[in-house]
Amino acid sequence: GILAWINDDAERLLDVVHYTLQIPTRMAKMWNELEILLAYGGSMWQATGKGLQRRVDEPTMVAFNAATAVPDRASDHLAQAWAGAYGRNARPASAWHHAIKALEVSLRKLVCPHNPTATLSQIIDELKTGQWRLQVRGQTRDYTIDPLVQMLGLIWPDPNRDGPSTPELPATKEEASAVVQLAVAIVQWGRDGHIVRW
Repeated sequence: GILAWINDDAERLLDVVHYTLQIPTRMAKMWNELEILLAYGGSMWQATGKGLQRRVDEPTMVAFNAATAVPDRASDHLAQAWAGAYGRNARPASAWHHAIKALEVSLRKLVCPHNPTATLSQIIDELKTGQWRLQVRGQTRDYTIDPLVQMLGLIWPDPNRDGPSTPELPATKEEASAVVQLAVAIVQWGRDGHIVRW
């Protein structure tokens, strides 16, 4: 029945492969063998234990794996953001939403420790107070937090949420990928102690 449903349709075949990789099993999945075939074939899709995802360059994948190696809520949100940006069924709005959630969970403990519900907007406002440094010299060699604030400004506000301003076009796959990669870097900076109060 599945073969009949595929009927020489490449997209349906990819869907079957994607969902087959997600089926729980007691035996070890051999998705890495499929990944070798896909890589040698130059496929844009990469096989993982959680299904197919769009292939990204190795440094980007290494950064994501490092940022999600810590078992916490920020990593969970980053994983969901990654799936939304690079998964078989890309969901840019979900990717953007979870990227923001990852940043909020990660940065609120550091920047707003007395406000356990601080939003990214409130975190940005706190960073603008002038009491923060980014442990990177920057062009002016003054360790200013401004580049981080500007990076967060690329992410906030979420264009996919309803608000008082004029509705925007939904996020694109390209924007979602960029936002998720920024979130991965910023979460890691927070964990590595590059964002400090002085």
